[in-house]
Amino acid sequence: MCVPKVGKVRRELAKRFCGCVSSVIPFGLIQRVLGWRLVVPFYHIVTDRRAPHVRHLYHFRETREFAADLDFLLRHYSPISLDDLIGHVDAGTKPERPSFMLTFDDGLREMYDVVAPMLRQRGITAVFFICTAFLDNRELFFRHMASLLVDRLLERTDGRSAWRREVARLAGTEETGAGGLARAILSIRHDRRSALQDLADVLDVDFGHFLKASRPYLTTAEVNHLMSDGFAIGAHSLDHPYYRSVSLEEQLRQTLESVRELSRRFAVDHKVFAFPFEDRGVPREFFRQVTDEGVRLCFGASGMRDDDCRCNVPRFWMEGTGASARTILAIEHTKALLRRSVGKNKMERR
Repeated sequence: MCVPKVGKVRRELAKRFCGCVSSVIPFGLIQRVLGWRLVVPFYHIVTDRRAPHVRHLYHFRETREFAADLDFLLRHYSPISLDDLIGHVDAGTKPERPSFMLTFDDGLREMYDVVAPMLRQRGITAVFFICTAFLDNRELFFRHMASLLVDRLLERTDGRSAWRREVARLAGTEETGAGGLARAILSIRHDRRSALQDLADVLDVDFGHFLKASRPYLTTAEVNHLMSDGFAIGAHSLDHPYYRSVSLEEQLRQTLESVRELSRRFAVDHKVFAFPFEDRGVPREFFRQVTDEGVRLCFGASGMRDDDCRCNVPRFWMEGTGASARTILAIEHTKALLRRSVGKNKMERR
């Protein structure tokens, strides 16, 4: 019998409790009790298309869902710009009214095709964080490779065992059923991304063709256009590794080289950086060195937490489920309040 880990069970129970509490308390009261004056949600993609490179990774927003998110945010918060946020961080102040700033990671083309027009219509600005290796569709993110492989795997009706055994071997699993193979492929990390190309050969997936035909990422011309419309851009590493799994030296290389490339290619007003995946475990020395190199702000991805490093702005994820913006924000507020009540809401850096 498989026994769930205690920590996982505890987190799931806490999540359910927060969901129950937040569902019965008026949202305005939740805002006032916690006093969190600035919220910074992050997304990756908004689309009504099938998006095979993303669809097996997380539940993303369709345009009607994103529009509902924006309407909710505008009812309860005032939008602020990156300039506004930097001014508050530098001065050690908070916005006078509850405010929000939108951020989007990975530099997907929908930022130009879908998101920006919807934001312009409502007078909202945003920051788009770009992995420089993917700009102009030069490379494919390893997680997007994995999703494309799973999409192909699930399409195959061929029941022969030979190719399934080879996929299992390359993915590092003994399972040969579709579900087990899909989970194994999606668990492949940045340091094993060469295995994804080997799997593509077995499953007959052409990553190069997908890049050319679908153009999943922003181009230089599109970035320039977004900036001319008042949107900001920032770095999101070179090729999106798990920062907890690499050395400090590699964290700094991924960060500073991507920041410098964007500064060379675009007339950025401020050097800013958003962590790929999450910022847990990133040491204080990282922030000291990147700020010495001129990075004004970093953006986390670990929820609404206080941070030892004032230059690191907390963010929370708006995707992953079909929950409404009201539900997600209420749960994030409630979790932060509960963590604060037991002294567990601070991200402490060693």
